[in-house]
Amino acid sequence: MDLRLDGVPVGTTVGRTFTLVPVRPGHHLLVSEAENTSKLPIYVGGGEKLFVWQEVKMGILYARNKLQVVSPAVGRAGVSECELIAYPPPPLSPPLPPPPAARPQTPAPPSVAAPVEVPTS
Repeated sequence: MDLRLDGVPVGTTVGRTFTLVPVRPGHHLLVSEAENTSKLPIYVGGGEKLFVWQEVKMGILYARNKLQVVSPAVGRAGVSECELIAYPPPPLSPPLPPPPAARPQTPAPPSVAAPVEVPTS
């Protein structure tokens, strides 16, 4: 399954593998492509190690995946059972701007199409 961080390819995972990606502190978007697309907005603090688990289940024709942040203990345990993927890391890209603050949404007038927000969970 192909992984991208902020639109830049960072690796292709298969069973029992992991990748290590250096990032600048800030907001980023991790995306994994399989039969489905899993998108995970993340925030990485300075000096922090963030562990993301890629849950894989068989779909109709191909594997489906879901990205989720896990605790360092769970992440280290998972990594200890896997092999590192040799993939040249991309140059450190600047972080994405923080997401806009939540604000109440007012209904759009009937003649105007309302924006659609898809929650990432």
